Amino acid sequence: MSGKMMEAGEENGASRAHDYFDRHWEAHGGTLLEREVERASIIASLIPEDSNSVLEVGCGDGLIINMVTGTGRETMGLDLSESGLKGVRGPATLGSVSELPFEDASWDAVIASEVIEHIPEGDYRQSLREISRVSRSCIIVSVPNNENFERNMTKCPRCGAKFHAYYHMRSYCHQDLDSLFPGFKLSRCFDGGALARTERGIELFLKHSVLDRWTPFGSTVCPFCGYSRGEVVSGAPTERSGGTGHDAVRKMARLLPFFNRTRPKWTFAVYSTDPV
Repeated sequence: MSGKMMEAGEENGASRAHDYFDRHWEAHGGTLLEREVERASIIASLIPEDSNSVLEVGCGDGLIINMVTGTGRETMGLDLSESGLKGVRGPATLGSVSELPFEDASWDAVIASEVIEHIPEGDYRQSLREISRVSRSCIIVSVPNNENFERNMTKCPRCGAKFHAYYHMRSYCHQDLDSLFPGFKLSRCFDGGALARTERGIELFLKHSVLDRWTPFGSTVCPFCGYSRGEVVSGAPTERSGGTGHDAVRKMARLLPFFNRTRPKWTFAVYSTDPV
């Protein structure tokens, strides 16, 4: 996908991404998955001890910022989803990372965990500048670890369009995280968190092109035609009907995961002010 989720018009897609996040937090707000708690704990541990104020942009239901609230620091959560903000225990505000409603250098540390991969291309550079602008000394980021977009592709049941099920716009390796934020330098970068399986290209080809199996549509909203199921759905992705040939392919697809490797699910990056 060359780092972009859709060709259907970025403004249209961004609007539906907002609907997606509202649906997501309505369905999953307050649900604590062990791997997400682990990620949140890693992020919280990276906040410098001398940071007396912490802003989290794209805070969702507050899993991370809630860990910081009550520790004696000033905190603020910001998200574009009203549904998500209902879970934030401390101060929170509705807003976009591309237009942060704060003064320059008003927060010692700014957190953007699982955020920057979602930002539409038209807002991306401006959002990075805004994060830099409001941070006084530290920026902490987490992103999926060198994500293979094909693994998380879904297919719209109405129009057949294929796109990233979680509205990711780009994938990051360590080199991509260098020099992201004006006035800040990358001081630490590492992979961590729960282990995720890496699927081989042949396995994804069999799933998508032969078996027509995709990531479940769930609470996603199609950025092309606007279709949504209105609620999270469970069950296996749809498959094309087939005879013995497809049965043989399915058996092969079940064996391929045994040859795959695992790697940490996330990459974490810490930035500090550049004295230059």
